[in-house]
Amino acid sequence: MEVLDLLKGVRALLVVIMYGGLVLGVGSAYLLITGKIEEKIAEANPAIAMMDRKAMFAEMMKSEQFTNELGPWLEKIGGTRLVDSLADGSMPLILLVVLLFSSVALPALVLITGYDRLSEDLHTRYARFVLQRIRRESWVLGKVLGQWAGVLALVIVVHVLLVALASLTSPRFDAAGVWRALPLVWIGMAMFLLAYVGFVQIFSGLAGRPFTALAFGGMGLMGMWLLKLIVPAIGEIWMGAWDLRLWLLDPIAIAVFLAHAGVLIALAVLVVRTKDV
Repeated sequence: MEVLDLLKGVRALLVVIMYGGLVLGVGSAYLLITGKIEEKIAEANPAIAMMDRKAMFAEMMKSEQFTNELGPWLEKIGGTRLVDSLADGSMPLILLVVLLFSSVALPALVLITGYDRLSEDLHTRYARFVLQRIRRESWVLGKVLGQWAGVLALVIVVHVLLVALASLTSPRFDAAGVWRALPLVWIGMAMFLLAYVGFVQIFSGLAGRPFTALAFGGMGLMGMWLLKLIVPAIGEIWMGAWDLRLWLLDPIAIAVFLAHAGVLIALAVLVVRTKDV
């Protein structure tokens, strides 16, 4: 019921348009900017224009400037696995750029699509009738898993449609590399979304009204983002610092996100169990 309610409603349209628009905009800007850069490099050195784009990128990754300047920064935000994945082409750069923006946009979309899943039923007292038939734990888990499955399905649909579109319209787009990388990205995306759905449902269960859940959920996301920047210790623990590693299925990042998902969902269940409905 939760999955169908999400997919058949305006929330699905919201996710497809907002997230799809973001991915389309970021991807188009990347292709445009890199195209201009390649044109200028080719003008300065015509021999480079004859090289395969993958070969040119591989040579750039081996350059002294990359090793000294960009390499340490990439290793800091994504670990050695990120540097190696960019070097061997298993993580296309355009996909990495899109995922960087997705890490910011998707938690907000999870909040918008799920802030009222518990709070609406609690506020209207509809939950009182539902909980006569099922346990509170089952009710909360159904809400969590329904939103998670619905949003994950929409994200995958957006990825498939836009990669297919780019494959048909842009000869510079590395379609084969992106298609190869996407299945692993979707596995990471599943854990990413599950953890943030659990985070949102804590506020949905705590709030007395749906708008209150939306407001406090937004402040919670913003607060954790600021704490991650201000307090280094929190930045190492909070899942938001591990998302880049998650797209590459780093074992530590997987453990961090699964631990967050388990704890946050358990807290959402605990909130509802202690509530007078």
